[in-house]
Amino acid sequence: MAPHGPNGVEMTNLRSRSPSQDADEPPQMRPVAHAPLLGTYDVFSLIVNKMIGTGIYTNVSTVLVLTGDKGLTMTLWAIGSIYTLISMLIYLECSTVMPYNGGELVYLDELTSGRGRSWIRRALGDGLYAYVQYAFLFVAFFNSATNCLQIGRLLLFARNPQEDPDRDFLRTIAFLVLLLLCLLQYFSPQSGRVLNQVLAAVKILLLVVVLCAGWHAIQVGTYRGAGFQECSPPAGSMSKIEVAKAFLLVIFSYEGWENATFVAGEIDPQSPVTLRKGFIFAVSVVSVLYIALVATFLKAIPYVPVAINYAPMLFGNNEASYKAWSVFIAISSLGSLNSIIYTFSRIKQSIGSGNILPWSDFWKSDSPPAGHEEALDQYLAPRGGLVLHGIMTTVLIGASASIKTVLESVSMPGLFQTYAHCIILTVMGFVVLRLPSRTRHLEQVNSRDHNSETGVDAQGEGNAWEWDLKLRNWSGWWRYIPAFFCVAYGLANLWVVILSVIPPYRDQDGFPTGGEWTNSTDGRTLTCADTGSNVSLTFPYPVALNEEDALKGWVLPAATFGVMLLATFYYLAVFGSSQERRFWRWCLTQYAGVRPTISKEEGYDWRLEQVRRFGRRRDIAFDRRSDNAQVGILYWLGGGSSLFVNHSGSHPVERWHDFWHRTGDAWQEFRKRGLRRGHR
Repeated sequence: MAPHGPNGVEMTNLRSRSPSQDADEPPQMRPVAHAPLLGTYDVFSLIVNKMIGTGIYTNVSTVLVLTGDKGLTMTLWAIGSIYTLISMLIYLECSTVMPYNGGELVYLDELTSGRGRSWIRRALGDGLYAYVQYAFLFVAFFNSATNCLQIGRLLLFARNPQEDPDRDFLRTIAFLVLLLLCLLQYFSPQSGRVLNQVLAAVKILLLVVVLCAGWHAIQVGTYRGAGFQECSPPAGSMSKIEVAKAFLLVIFSYEGWENATFVAGEIDPQSPVTLRKGFIFAVSVVSVLYIALVATFLKAIPYVPVAINYAPMLFGNNEASYKAWSVFIAISSLGSLNSIIYTFSRIKQSIGSGNILPWSDFWKSDSPPAGHEEALDQYLAPRGGLVLHGIMTTVLIGASASIKTVLESVSMPGLFQTYAHCIILTVMGFVVLRLPSRTRHLEQVNSRDHNSETGVDAQGEGNAWEWDLKLRNWSGWWRYIPAFFCVAYGLANLWVVILSVIPPYRDQDGFPTGGEWTNSTDGRTLTCADTGSNVSLTFPYPVALNEEDALKGWVLPAATFGVMLLATFYYLAVFGSSQERRFWRWCLTQYAGVRPTISKEEGYDWRLEQVRRFGRRRDIAFDRRSDNAQVGILYWLGGGSSLFVNHSGSHPVERWHDFWHRTGDAWQEFRKRGLRRGHR
């Protein structure tokens, strides 16, 4: 019988190791069973908090400004809801087969796995190429900068709506909020989960309150000219290409539906329905509320050619209402920020666990548990992941200063993330067609039925790449419907990726008033001069704009594909020559005197910590190229002994550690002698 820990948790000798331990250390006594962290409401809360941020409050008018048409705006939000539901169904299928932490990181790795003799299959490295690509994109662009900046902008607006916010002070607030929540989740992961549960309920309540106020405004006719008959925007100011950018903002507002799949390993493996119920319930509730709110906003409030916050207009349209709702929306954004930090930091720790990046030993490290607590999963915070997330978010907060328009600069990090995610989802829409064949392969591995009839070789790998258009065991032509939706889903994401880069580019705040629109001298009243419309709105602060500073559409693909190109070079330079059948000869690590060695388990063993916490069945280590190889400076720059394992005992880090310890010992001996002389 296996021994038990102090709290009755079964212990055993596992082949895996703690994330902060080197590969050559002996197996450790680790908990087999960890207390399930997430229940159905936790899953619901993670998704709700990520989906409901500031987008539903601020992006409705922004999308309307970009499209110039209420009907088209309503259509885009409806398509966004359908898009989210299809995304949910695809990811539920993947999470059923691979219920591990990592989400897309695990899915792309598995769905691009498979050994073969062709050059393309060898180049993909049995899923390693997709793993590296996703790691680079996630570290670079998946951040919480937009949420932090929105909190700073809204708090400064609540302080004084009459003035433009101080951009430096705004970014200072954004950094401090980020630091506060990162520290909270570092010292008390459980507090982060409790905060997530509370704020999810608050967000739902706020949306219901706004919805009721909107219905009341429609009934009493608060604004003249409301409805779907609006004064047209200035002639020639709109472009149909802007629809793609508008849809990108809609997708960003729905972002977060995948949030719980990132931490699926924290759900009880004996109760897979927990993820399914929480996932479906959250996406359904948010989608219904979003569609109802967008329709209510567009019906209750007339069109104006500037991006405004609709919620305060339903509560008096005065300065007090704008201040109050700025605080409420900032609280909503705080919930999104907390949820993002919780999940994204764990994905970045999983990436560190893969040992593909320099200094991976730190990125995959945990926070030390308190003295009275066991080192169980529920007490561990992803220290390295939190630091990496904080660094990259801070970089993008600083980079947003390059855009002068406030809303455009605040949205810039979110647009980068959404654009990169669209590229990932384009790939997912097509490679998910391999899910049935990969499922059969994993089932064969689990049953240990390795023979020639199964198509599985001695290493447990399928010999061929199989594409299956029958994602469900249906009969007749119905069986091709899921595959059709998957392909259409991939093409829809590709459409957004392509059209978002085509000019002209316009910012999100609005456009200079003119043509059929007139503005008062103080900039607070907008009036439509169209004889068929009677729209005149007065705001408690100036709303007119005189110039634009839009983010150029080409910046999105330039940055995203630039990172992907860098990831490709990195993959070839570090891992290209390490495949069983080489397709690339030159290797960067040869200048460090080491070579990568890659091994991969046949299947997923839940008892292993690397699977349970990180969804990883691949191990990467770096050994000396030969017995006489000298380890170079790249060894130290790449993380030293934490990343490269060569057992040489003479590499720079070990020499530095030896020198430091010898110096410390000498200093302690010197102090002892001094103290003894003083006592004499």
